[in-house]
Amino acid sequence: MEGIVLICINLCKLTFKMKKILISVKNFVVIASLFISCTKNESNSTHSWQELGGTNTSTFNNWISSITKDANGNLYAAGNFTDGNGKYYVAKWNGTSWTELGNSNTSIINSSISSIATDASGNIFAAVGFNNPNGNGFVAKWDGEAWSELGTSAFNSRIDFIATDAGGNIYGSGVITNGNSSVNNYFVAKWNGSSWINLGGNNAYFNSSIFCIATDAKGNIYAAGGFSNGNNKKYVAKWNGNAWSELGGTNSSTFNDVIWSITADANGNVYAGGWFSNGNGDCYVAKWNGTAWSELGGTNSSTFSGIYSGISSIATDANGNVYAGGGFKDGNYIEKWNGNSWAKLVGNNISNFNNTIQSITTDAQGNIYAGGLFTNANGKYYVAKY
Repeated sequence: MEGIVLICINLCKLTFKMKKILISVKNFVVIASLFISCTKNESNSTHSWQELGGTNTSTFNNWISSITKDANGNLYAAGNFTDGNGKYYVAKWNGTSWTELGNSNTSIINSSISSIATDASGNIFAAVGFNNPNGNGFVAKWDGEAWSELGTSAFNSRIDFIATDAGGNIYGSGVITNGNSSVNNYFVAKWNGSSWINLGGNNAYFNSSIFCIATDAKGNIYAAGGFSNGNNKKYVAKWNGNAWSELGGTNSSTFNDVIWSITADANGNVYAGGWFSNGNGDCYVAKWNGTAWSELGGTNSSTFSGIYSGISSIATDANGNVYAGGGFKDGNYIEKWNGNSWAKLVGNNISNFNNTIQSITTDAQGNIYAGGLFTNANGKYYVAKY
């Protein structure tokens, strides 16, 4: 995923927030905002948001939870939408049109897709839950010709998120239920080419769901979500190849709510976004510079008003810009951090995102793509391109 873009859980990101208790399935939250934003807008009027494929041409009949690009520039989308036979699928944009990977007769994907990822060899991976004949969640692999289950599943319950690294390893976060359905063990597993292994060993479990995974150029793995430290604060966990640790130090985190998305840039900086808020009650992007966490833009400077569905997705581009999107008190939008300031991406065609943005990614040409719960004039869900 370009630049190591993380797209935070999408099936389990569909969660209601009720008295700050995390309940799975965030994408069912429907957000509509009629407030006017006073945030600075991106000033280049040559830019605009467009529906990929043409205005009101989309046939996606339900939400888009995850989008990503491969090394050849192809774009993929997945979520809760189905084809004409009622089958869930991964859609591919080849620059001209959307097509279904595989077909209804051969597909092994039989429920909503929470997360998709690609590797340098052109394989596509999709995560779903409760799907194989044994009722286990699994990672599905598309090798260019057919879908197959990647190894014997390590997850006897759902899979929340998947990611890949530069070495071709695949990582998945999910749940093992130990006999009793009320006892859940949350963990990150790695596919090493022949089997799934639990990072940290069979007892390396987190105390709540892991909604996002990111990798950096040095091979470090980062995970975040609803789990908390000894001070009951959410945090970003780092796997250095030998052990998990809290990024910033044990019990040092100040994140006051769920982390939905994390990503790392080429310089090793780590970014996080979610439901957590600053002193003004606004969502913000947190940056780890290798030494400390800080609010990107300065303390209490965030222009992401309120929380609502919060920051659902963060991405970076080759120029070091950071993009964050979601659903906020004053609307649903994406903002860009250019190293000095935040600005909304509006251009000369202000997009009327009528619901939450769930997933964003970038390409080598500087284009931005977004998918989520928003719809066009025909009531169809679509991928937007900036």
